[in-house]
Amino acid sequence: GRWGGGRHRLPAAGGQVSHRRLRRGGLGAVWDCGSPRPVAELRHGDADRAPLLAVAAFPDGDRVVTLGAGRTAVIWSSSTGEALQVLDLSEFGEHTVVRVLPPGDRLVTGVSYMFEEPAVIWSASDGSALHKLRHVDDTIRILEASPCGRSVVTAGRRGVSVWSASDGRVLGEFRGHPKTTSFVAVSSGGETAVIASLLSEAIVVRDVCSGGIRQQLRMMDHVNAFVLLPDGTRAAVFTDLDAGIWDISSGQQLAPSEGGGGTMVHDAAASSNSEVVVACSIYPVKRATVWEAATGRRLQELVGEDGWAPAGHVSSTATP
Repeated sequence: GRWGGGRHRLPAAGGQVSHRRLRRGGLGAVWDCGSPRPVAELRHGDADRAPLLAVAAFPDGDRVVTLGAGRTAVIWSSSTGEALQVLDLSEFGEHTVVRVLPPGDRLVTGVSYMFEEPAVIWSASDGSALHKLRHVDDTIRILEASPCGRSVVTAGRRGVSVWSASDGRVLGEFRGHPKTTSFVAVSSGGETAVIASLLSEAIVVRDVCSGGIRQQLRMMDHVNAFVLLPDGTRAAVFTDLDAGIWDISSGQQLAPSEGGGGTMVHDAAASSNSEVVVACSIYPVKRATVWEAATGRRLQELVGEDGWAPAGHVSSTATP
């Protein structure tokens, strides 16, 4: 099943994309958006014998972080593939999602298969655990960070919570959403939360402070993948029948994506300047497709290898 949702920023211009591949051992690759071949592969001791579960990129583009099945997170140089730091997650269970909080001084990990395990905010400089985010009597199934890095949003079977990244306190809680909630996002200013489900054709936009519904986006089919653009006004949505950019205030589609629906798209990301969207798909071939957000025009495709896992995850850097 799907645990977590994987939304990350892409480069404002150029930059790099990091992708995880699950083979016999854990292996990550860093790609330059202008090149069809990886610029670095990520290996680190025992991490090679434990599958990689998640990947995230730092805003400066110089580092990426991977999360392994061995209950460790590793921060790497994206240019050389050198392991810079290892975080020990053994106290908190086997987390399966990692996000970098801009400007890049903190990380957040979470989404465990163990009941009631908390999400954790970490210092990226010394690897210390700063705050624990825990749902009461519930399992955290989804974890995301706002583009500004000031808030974190989590979702479980009983509802959605928005947290302060600086001190770990709850900023807002929303109940009544489906147990199948699969996508959550917070706008760059932290004032808007967007919630969607794999089994629903509606995307709900809520006010973080009041909890009130601001808008509902009606799709033609169930949502396969979703990303809120950092400008906080638009969202890229992929279903089997439709794919495009939507205005979250009016609920209207602004630009359909060239190439039709988002069949088998399971992950998406947006650039830090909201100009580019990338979607990762596995059918008919394993690939990441890059679109221009304003027009929906297809810009580039990165085609994967046979060794890539169907659950491959896309993340990216911002260019200084």
